[in-house]
Amino acid sequence: MVEKIFSLHRAFQEERLHEKERHLYDIYFLLKRPEISSRLGSKEHRSIKENIALHDLKFNNKHLPENLDFSKSLIFSKNHAQSRITRKTYEESLIYFGKRPGFDEMMEFINYFSKKF
Repeated sequence: MVEKIFSLHRAFQEERLHEKERHLYDIYFLLKRPEISSRLGSKEHRSIKENIALHDLKFNNKHLPENLDFSKSLIFSKNHAQSRITRKTYEESLIYFGKRPGFDEMMEFINYFSKKF
C-alpha cells in the first residue's frame, strides 16, 4: 500500500493522475484490512517509507513530501479540482471488480486514515 501512496503522490505532482486512479480503489480496500490499517504510523511503516524514498531518489524522483509526510498531499483531498477529474475517470472505468464504493465514500474513508500516511 505504501508504494501506491508514493505513486499517487508522484502522479499527482506530475499531472498524470489519470494513469493511477485505480490506486485509490486499491488503497480503500487495503485500509479495510486491520492488519494493514493498524500499522499506519508505526516504526515499520516509517521504515518502509524510508526504503521506498531511497529507491525513488535513485531514479531522480523529486516529488517526495517533506519528512515523507503524505498526510497533506492534495491527492487525498476529495474537494481538489484534480480529484474531480479522478472522480469522472473512476466512475466511468471498467477496471474494477465486484461492488465498488462510491467516489465520495472511498475518499472519505481514505481521508480518515490519511493523517497517518
